This record gives sequence, structure tokens and C-alpha cells, in this order.
Amino acid sequence: MTILMAVLSCVFTILKIAVIILLIALGIILLILGSVLLVPVRYRAMGSFDSLSPDFNGEFKITWFLHLLSVKIWFRDKKPCYWCKILGIKIADSDKIKDKGKKPLKEKTSHRRSKEKNDNAIKPDTGEVLEDIDSELSKNQNTNKALEKKDEDFNKESYVKEKPTDKKVFKKINNIKFKFIKICDTIKNVNGIKEKYIQFLTTEESRQAIRDIKAGIFKIICHIKPTRLKLYLKFGFPDPALTGQIYGFMCVFLARYGNTIYIEPQFSDVNRIFADGNFKLKGRIRLGVLLFYGIKIYANKRLKEFIAFVKG
Repeated sequence: MTILMAVLSCVFTILKIAVIILLIALGIILLILGSVLLVPVRYRAMGSFDSLSPDFNGEFKITWFLHLLSVKIWFRDKKPCYWCKILGIKIADSDKIKDKGKKPLKEKTSHRRSKEKNDNAIKPDTGEVLEDIDSELSKNQNTNKALEKKDEDFNKESYVKEKPTDKKVFKKINNIKFKFIKICDTIKNVNGIKEKYIQFLTTEESRQAIRDIKAGIFKIICHIKPTRLKLYLKFGFPDPALTGQIYGFMCVFLARYGNTIYIEPQFSDVNRIFADGNFKLKGRIRLGVLLFYGIKIYANKRLKEFIAFVKG
């Protein structure tokens, strides 16, 4: 009896340890998953632009989880440069990749010297080489003349054989006729498919689904857009009406940022499209929010029916 109790106690302790280990592993997995979904990916960018010069000066940086992961991208001599760090250790660097691609000068000079030595060692007597070259050139000239004559004869025969006949002309006319009929059939099919799409999309269920999808996309855009933005922009178009329309759209879209936005439209003396200015912005993105709205949009019943309708 005591032996049985001892065995059972050992089994229970083993099970207890296994359950504790499983709970710890599950807790670690949930912590990692929660960190990935809920801890925001922070981004910031700054730069300046000028319509007169093609160069763009700016940088873009992404950080996650107290700089556990950080990525930086900037422009140097019209080329993008970057580096990536994990726990402060660089795992990727564009400058190091460029340095590896360059060979040192010593290796190049030693390679040239060894090549020159090998060429000098292989050089034969010049007189014998010239005689051999002359004989080979005369042989090649004779063979080339013979080949040219054969090619001329072959081209004449092929031209005579491939001369178009009345049957070929008749076939070409029939092919044009069939292609025209095929184009007319495709136009009819397109009109029929268009009517089916209109019937499908104009129902009340489809309209409600379109409204839900628009709302989801709008929420995603609102979540992604910068939380802080400083912008100075001076722009203009040759058409003053177009300048006014774009300026009005910018004022509506950027009104929430308040006094940090300064836009100066030019309505007169504008001969070409131009945009000059600078910007600085910050924002954050939670992957959990994007995943939530993405699943909500994809799970829309009417959207699935539309995808099946397009495939079918």
C-alpha cells in the first residue's frame, strides 16, 4: 500500500510539473502573441522636397517594443540606404554590403601582374605565328566566298517557293473575317457580363456590404495615419481652378492637425506644376487593429458571394 501511494505521489508530481511547464509555455506564447498584436509599431519620418531639384532628402524610421527592433531608411546620393537592429545589434547594413562588393586594390594589381607573367610565358616566336595566321586567313576567305554563293542560291530558291498565291490571299481574308466575328462576340459577352454585375451590385444587400467595407477601410486609414504632422507646402498648377480644388481637399483632410500645417497655394504666374516644402510626422500602427478590421471585411458574406460570382 505504501509502495502504491509512493508511485501515485510520483505520478501526480510529474503531472503537476508537466502542467506547470505547459502553462508557462502557453503564457509565453500568449505574451509574444499579445506583444505582436497590441504593442504598436511606431514610425516617424522627416524630409524636404523641391520641384527644381530631383533630389529628395529624408529619412524613415520604425521601432517596436522599446527599440527591441528598429529599422532606418534614408537617401544618400539619390540611392536608398538602410540598417536594421535587434537588441541594438545590426543584422543588416547597406554600407557593409557595398564595402563587401568592392575588391581591394592590392588584389587587383597582383592579379594583373600574374596575368602579364602568364601571357609573357606563353608567347611563341612571332615569325612562325604570322605565317600560320596568313595561311588560315586565306583558307577562311575561300570558305566564306563559297558559303555566300550557297546562301544566295538558297535565298533565290526559297523566294521562288514561298511566292504568295491566290490560296494564301483567300486564307488571309477568311482569317480577318473570323477575327472580326470573334471581336463582335466578345463585345456581346462583355455587355452581358456588365448587366449581370449591375444586377448583383444594385441589390440592397450589396449596398449594405459596400457601406460596411467602406467603413472598415476608413477605420484602417484613420488608424494608420500620423498622430502628429508638421508640414509646409507651397504648390501650384497652371490651372487656378485645379489649384483651388486640391487646396480645399487638403484643408478638409488635414484640418485635425491644426496650426502645424501651413499650405500656400499659388494661383497666378504658374507656368508648370511645382511643389516645394518640408515635413515631419509621427505615428503608430497596431497589428491587432489591422487584423481585426481585415478579418471583419473578409468575413463579409456578400463580399464572399461577389468573389465567388467573379470566379464563377
